[in-house]
Amino acid sequence: MMWRNILTLLLFIFASPFALADTCGASDQEIQQIIDQARMDHQIPAVQVSILCDGENAPHNFISGSTTIEGATPVNSENLFQVGSQTKSFIAAAILQLEVAGKININAPFVKYLPTLPYAIPAEWRYISIKQLLNHTSGIYDYSIDNAFLSQEINTYWQNAWAPETLIQYPVDHDAATTGFNYSNSDYILLGMIIENITGHSLGDELAIRFFKPLMLDHTYYLPGLYDDQIKQQLAHGYDFYAADYMPGTAMPVDVINQDMSWAGAAGCLLSTSSDMAIWLSHLMSDNHLLPPKQRAELMTLVDLNTGKPIDPSSDGYGLGIQHFGKSSSSPESWGHAGGTNGYSALMMWYPQKNLVITTNASDGNRQAVPLENKLAAYILSIQNNSGIKNA
Repeated sequence: MMWRNILTLLLFIFASPFALADTCGASDQEIQQIIDQARMDHQIPAVQVSILCDGENAPHNFISGSTTIEGATPVNSENLFQVGSQTKSFIAAAILQLEVAGKININAPFVKYLPTLPYAIPAEWRYISIKQLLNHTSGIYDYSIDNAFLSQEINTYWQNAWAPETLIQYPVDHDAATTGFNYSNSDYILLGMIIENITGHSLGDELAIRFFKPLMLDHTYYLPGLYDDQIKQQLAHGYDFYAADYMPGTAMPVDVINQDMSWAGAAGCLLSTSSDMAIWLSHLMSDNHLLPPKQRAELMTLVDLNTGKPIDPSSDGYGLGIQHFGKSSSSPESWGHAGGTNGYSALMMWYPQKNLVITTNASDGNRQAVPLENKLAAYILSIQNNSGIKNA
């Protein structure tokens, strides 16, 4: 009788989808197939995906493709990708830590912490709070879509070296929007300048001290400039598929490895891996040593993506350097941020219902990280729901 019971138990275990599953209750083989298929369908040179399951400390890493479009070297989980605007979540967290230390008031006008700007700013800027910079309700024009700025970059194909103070001169000539949500990279360039002014450190050093080293994000770098040979050797090359639209006669696609990333600065020049970003997002959303509950509540305070008005926390909206996709949407509730540069796309998402983190990096400018990750999340969450897997 005992052996029969043991045999029955073994048959149940080996027939159970949860027992056969490798990652968060889902099949590694199925996950890999989804990634490989998306990469081939959209002709993406390299894809990197990391999945951090509830109750686990290390992400499950998946890779597909090669570091260059020619396919000579397979991509690995330690290759670096530009993650673009995901940089903003680090900037927001640094500002909130400065608030914890009593060095900043996020409801105060930002000019209080930048008293020595080398040029006159519009009068209306003097009433814009740090919080309005964080949640993109400042109304300050986005320098990165300014025609004069773009003209200079296109003429040199993104080879110019930019100081933050120079980037911020471009929105000065534009009237600030008086109402609404207006996503602006200028907001985060200003926040980066504030962090440097308060701490006396370069932004790269400050982010390393606060986040990269303590969280052991060993493959994450803030690099606003040209890459040296050591970084280039670690990079999965990114490709701009749209260069011909603004540079007629350009052979397509264009490898962006030699671009000067100072143009993105605190708004989006971070290099990382999907594994590091999964660890980062997990800490950002749940680690009280990183952000105390009060500051995390501020981080997750939302504004409407059109009106900029405060909204219910269950709705779709923007917080402080992070976005919320509410329960009312067609997909499961999630928190995260997308990122995109001329040759890369990225997405990091935390699904609180299952305490699941998925991060995706892609070495293309076609923004395919978002649909790929959405497909992965739908698959994993459906397996978990069907298997009855619950939060720990």
